[in-house]
Amino acid sequence: MAFCVMNTDNGGSYTLIDNVFLRDFMPFAPPVALKIYLMGLCLAGRDDDVNNIEYLKRTLNVTEDDILDAFTYWEECGLVNIASKEQIKIEYVGSSSRNLLKKVSAAKYKNFNKQMQQVLYGRMISVNEYSEYYTFLENSFFEPDALVQIAKYCAEIKGNDIGYAYILKIARDYDKAGIKTVEKIREKLETQNFYNEELKEVLLALNIKRKIDIDDRQLYTKWTQEMGFSQEVILFAAKNAKKQGINKLDSLLKDYYKLNLFSIKEIEDFKSAKEQHLNLAKTVNRNLGLYYSDMTAEIEEYIMPWLALGFSPLTIEMIARFCFKCRIQTLSGMDMRIKSLFEKGLVSEEAILAYTEDVLASDKQIAKIIDALGMVRNVCASDRKNFKMWISWGLPVDVIMFAADKCNASFNPMASLNKLLADFKRANVLDLLSAKEYAQKNVNNISDTQKEKSNDFLLATDRSYTAEQLKAMFDGLEDN
Repeated sequence: MAFCVMNTDNGGSYTLIDNVFLRDFMPFAPPVALKIYLMGLCLAGRDDDVNNIEYLKRTLNVTEDDILDAFTYWEECGLVNIASKEQIKIEYVGSSSRNLLKKVSAAKYKNFNKQMQQVLYGRMISVNEYSEYYTFLENSFFEPDALVQIAKYCAEIKGNDIGYAYILKIARDYDKAGIKTVEKIREKLETQNFYNEELKEVLLALNIKRKIDIDDRQLYTKWTQEMGFSQEVILFAAKNAKKQGINKLDSLLKDYYKLNLFSIKEIEDFKSAKEQHLNLAKTVNRNLGLYYSDMTAEIEEYIMPWLALGFSPLTIEMIARFCFKCRIQTLSGMDMRIKSLFEKGLVSEEAILAYTEDVLASDKQIAKIIDALGMVRNVCASDRKNFKMWISWGLPVDVIMFAADKCNASFNPMASLNKLLADFKRANVLDLLSAKEYAQKNVNNISDTQKEKSNDFLLATDRSYTAEQLKAMFDGLEDN
C-alpha cells in the first residue's frame, strides 16, 4: 500500500506546490515538518517501491515519530488527512478540493465571535464573514484579540457598520510588518493617535472634509518617520496638491524624496528650475540632432547631474554643439565627454575654450613635425600620444623637429622618428647641439634638408572650431 497518496491525479511527472502554501504556510512551518511535507508530496505522485515511510526516514534522516508529528501538524492546517495511524497512510488534499483552513472547532472562537459582534453592533456579522476572519487567523497565527482591537479602531474611525474587507486589509498590513499580538497592536495604534492634530491640518490643506482614517495615519507615518519630511514641508506640498487628494500628495512627496528635496526652499528652487531644465534639455537635443516627446528621464539622468557638477547651461549647450561636430550624437556619449572635462577641472566655458586652444596649439606643432617627415595627412590620436611621450622624455621641440628632418627619407618616417628619439633619450641627448653631434656620428645617408611643406590642419585659431579641431580636444581628454 502506498504511504502517501493524492486525492487528485497530477500525472506523477512533477510536484505541484500551491502558491497559497508558499505564501501562507511555508514561512511559519517548522523546518523538519516542511521537509517531510515536501518529500511526502513528491512521493504522493508516485506508485512504486520508494513510496513508503522507510524511504522517507532514510532520505531525510528522521524518525517515525518525527514523521507522525509533522503530518499531525499539517493535518491541523487542513493540508493532509491521516487516513491511518497504525499503518501510516497520508492523503494530500488536492488543489481542486483543498480546504486551506485549519480545522476549527465550534467553541474555539466563541469569545472572538461575541467580541466582534459587540464592536460591529451596527450590523449582523454573517457566517461567511466569520469564515473570512477564521481563515486569516488560522493562516497568519494572528491573535484573535489583536484582530478585535483592529476592528474596534476601524469602527471608531469609520463607524460600527464598517465592512470586514477594510478590517482585514488593515490586519494584513500589520501581519506583514510582524505585528500580531494585542499588546503590539495597541502600542502601534496609540502611537498613530499622536498625529490627530497634524493630519487635521493636512486634510484641511487638501480641502478634504472627512474623518481621519487609519490609511491617513499610515501615510503620515511613512512621510515623517520613513521619508523624514517635516509637517511644514508636508503642508506646503498639500497646498500644491489641493483638490487632487491625498494620493496625489503621497506621489509628490515620493518624488521629492527621490530628488532629496527636504526643505521648502529646495522644493521651490526645484520647481522654478524645472522649466529651465526643460528648455535646456530641448536645446541640447536640438544641438545633438535628437528628439524626445518626454524629457523627464533625460532631465533626471543627465541635465540635473551636469548642472550639479557646476556646468552652466551655456557651457552645456556649447559642449552639445562640439559633440555634434564630432559625430557624438547620443546623450550617453555627451555624458562621457562632460565627465572627462570635469575630471580635468574644466567646468567653465572659458576653461574649456582655453584647454581647446592649448590642444590645438599642440596639434599645430605636431602638424609641423608631420610636414617635416614628408607625410601629408591630418594629426591623429596616435600622433598626440607620441608627442606627449616625447615631451615626457625631456626632449625639446627643436630636437624633435631636427630628428623629423633626419627621418624624412625613411621608408616608414614615423617609426624611424620614434626609434631615433628613443635613441636620443637613451643617450641623454636633450638639446639641439648634442642631437646634431649624435646624428653626425651615428646617422648616415639621411638628408639634413628641412622640407617646407604646408599642412591643411594649420588653420586660424579662432573660436569657430572644425570637427577635426574639436575631435582633437576630445581625444586629448581620453588620452589622459
